[in-house]
Amino acid sequence: MLRKIFIITVLFVLAIPAAVTAQVLQPNWLTLPQHSAAMTDDALALFVNPAGLGVDNGPTSYFLLPYSNKGNFGDWGLTFEGDGLAYAMEVMADSLVWQGTTLPGYRRRHTLGLGGGEYGQYFGVAYSWTTRLDRQNSWDIGYLSRTARWLSIGIVARGVNEPRWQGAKTPVAYDLGLAVRPLTLWTPRGKGADRLTLFFDAKMHKFDAYVDAAGIPQEKQTYTDNIDLNLGANWQVVPGFNVHFDFAPELKEGPLKHDARVSGGVSFNFGNGGFGAYQREAQNNQLSGVAYLSGNELYKKTIFQKPQKRFVEIVLKGDIVEYEPRSLLFRPRNRSIYKFHKEVERLTEDVEVCGILLKIENFSAGFAKRQEMRNALMKFKAAGKKIVVYMESGGNGAYYLATVADKIYLPPASGLDVVGIAAQALFVKGTLNKIGIEPQLEHIGDYKSASDMFTRESMSPAQREATDAILDDFFDIFIQAIADGRGKSVDDVKVIIDQGPFSSEEALKHGLIDSIVYEDQLSDLLKTLTSKRVVTVPEKKYLAKWDYPTEWFDVREKKIAIVYGLGSIVSGESSSGGIFGGETMGSATIARALKQAREDKEVTAVVFRVDSPGGSGLASEMIMREVKRYKEGDNKKPIIVSMSDVAGSGGYYVACMADTIVALPTTITGSIGVISGKFAVDGLYKKIALNQETLKRGKFADMYWASRSFTDEEWSKLRDHINQFYQLFLQRVAEGRAMDTAAVNKIAQGRIWSGADAKENGLIDATGGLDLALDLAAKAGGIKEGEKYKVKFYPRRKHELNFGSQWMESKIRNSIPLPLLTIADRLADEQRWNDGEILMLMPYQLEIK
Repeated sequence: MLRKIFIITVLFVLAIPAAVTAQVLQPNWLTLPQHSAAMTDDALALFVNPAGLGVDNGPTSYFLLPYSNKGNFGDWGLTFEGDGLAYAMEVMADSLVWQGTTLPGYRRRHTLGLGGGEYGQYFGVAYSWTTRLDRQNSWDIGYLSRTARWLSIGIVARGVNEPRWQGAKTPVAYDLGLAVRPLTLWTPRGKGADRLTLFFDAKMHKFDAYVDAAGIPQEKQTYTDNIDLNLGANWQVVPGFNVHFDFAPELKEGPLKHDARVSGGVSFNFGNGGFGAYQREAQNNQLSGVAYLSGNELYKKTIFQKPQKRFVEIVLKGDIVEYEPRSLLFRPRNRSIYKFHKEVERLTEDVEVCGILLKIENFSAGFAKRQEMRNALMKFKAAGKKIVVYMESGGNGAYYLATVADKIYLPPASGLDVVGIAAQALFVKGTLNKIGIEPQLEHIGDYKSASDMFTRESMSPAQREATDAILDDFFDIFIQAIADGRGKSVDDVKVIIDQGPFSSEEALKHGLIDSIVYEDQLSDLLKTLTSKRVVTVPEKKYLAKWDYPTEWFDVREKKIAIVYGLGSIVSGESSSGGIFGGETMGSATIARALKQAREDKEVTAVVFRVDSPGGSGLASEMIMREVKRYKEGDNKKPIIVSMSDVAGSGGYYVACMADTIVALPTTITGSIGVISGKFAVDGLYKKIALNQETLKRGKFADMYWASRSFTDEEWSKLRDHINQFYQLFLQRVAEGRAMDTAAVNKIAQGRIWSGADAKENGLIDATGGLDLALDLAAKAGGIKEGEKYKVKFYPRRKHELNFGSQWMESKIRNSIPLPLLTIADRLADEQRWNDGEILMLMPYQLEIK
């Protein structure tokens, strides 16, 4: 924050010219509604303080129609703003006044603006140009600080490039604004503290010696000689109706001198738009004002819109992700678990929402993610609201989620592919033998079978035992969800499942759905679920109804950070993957993110969200070290781990030092064990008649080279090496979980556990999702129950352009047969690590269908 303040201070210092002279002033443009450099943060900020564009208020717009007692209505203007970008056009028709002269003909001023910032510190820049006027283009820069609910400070430097007007330079002008909200002293957040805003603005100009309108020479004036002041108040009488008042004291001297004047107006808002009028007190028998229309995508609370009961239509399709570390342009956004939680929470609290119409299409998510989504919907349902599911077809995962609904509908000629669950492990030893590649891999732990894919042709007894245990747990959860959702016994569900897959008619016969309907018949069916008149609103339209954020940022408001550690663990920076192979958790990226969250004084507690099958042992150690540092030194801070679909081996290693570990019952975790080795390709070399000679210094210099196999002595060294790392793994878990190494070893040996079994074995502390982890973090961070807090995300987002590359990757992957695609992904993941590196990997890639 201090760095941002320093940068903006430097910019303002640089903007002050060393020696500037000017004889002319810019012309008077359109009259604006009430505004202040410290208060305005919508589309009008482009004219007032471009830093206000950085405040995330959603898209806003204005159409301005000035008026005067001369009946001149030819002038008009409009401005649009969204995501920090803004454009405005002002049109002056035979009324542009410049130095006492009315200029004939139309003139237009165009302005582009950009604003950004976060956590109460905002910056912006505006660039304007005109037509049919002897002037240069102009640059303005602005700064806005809102570090408390009651205080806002704005600073603007206008014309920092010293634009020429009629050949003469104009000095930089400055606007300073201060706004306060006194009601915050006794009003809790969200309870109307924004109803009254008082503001104070000062405009500062300097002029060289000049001749006034009466032809009398005047002396040079500095910035402090005549400061143009304006005081005002904005009072929200009732939601949707505001009264505005301004007072400008007399400015006795200078080109801008004026009598004391009073201005005022009213405005009405009807939720997503409104109108208003703002008028200045007549000066020299000249009356001026502006009428305007306004629009805002986010909903403003108003008494002028009658509440209406509604179903919100949510369409689930595409990948359900944890977090997108990059803000991608020209690429559709995926739905994240966090945003899904927050949206359902909002729907639960909204008294106008009586139900959700959930349309399930082809969406992808792991079992634990589906369980989190189902739990969120269960809370919605527990609030007395309805859930209706419509899907054209569905498999196990889609139906598992659908069972939360009050009603499930399928169209004719559709079906349910609900047949139970299965796990599949891939083995490529025979394939490698055919091409002359010998996997020389060693592991510690009877269940540590990550290398079995390459060294065996079938499951080992230990792998089969662990997999059967996981399947039993998952199948029980799956069957219980169907039984609870459809009002059947567990035994009855098991009998039904064995008769799948089902056509629409068969699904209806067995009670798996409630009716067979076409999509256009849904609206009539929804009316039967409630006695009240309801409408169905698409999710996108409903999100536009999210309340306009009228309250200012408060640095004192407590914050929780979520640090996302996703994908296979590798050294260096994280990556989003490519055509083959998935996302990676880079040790440098995640360690840096954990450090930033720990050192961030605004953050009271951290949730470390892990979704990883493990990877590099060294990289896992680097990440684990940053987690452990949360208990050391001056920056101690609570850290809660939330496990998603999988947090195994290295994924568990990075988590074991946390204060509390939370996992879903269907999370796959544990797998405490290590492997290492190499792939010897000398057999392949012989098949293709390739000869290689090696010169070395040192007995084991080429130990990990793929061109030859290990010697017996090298095998012994390899086993000693990985055993040391295994003992270190046991020690880390024992320290983090307050257990002895012997007890850890009993549940280790590379075995994976479901989240439910992991809790019984002491590997985790509680079963639940991200919402539970956030609740625990809030409590540990001193946040009282019901107290609002903000969430910060790490690693920080980066911006990148994506001109269809993701679409191309998707097309290529969809064109490859699934078995070949699976092999390619696994081999691509394996090549992320070097021969001889200690690996903490899941024993295999478990696919449950």
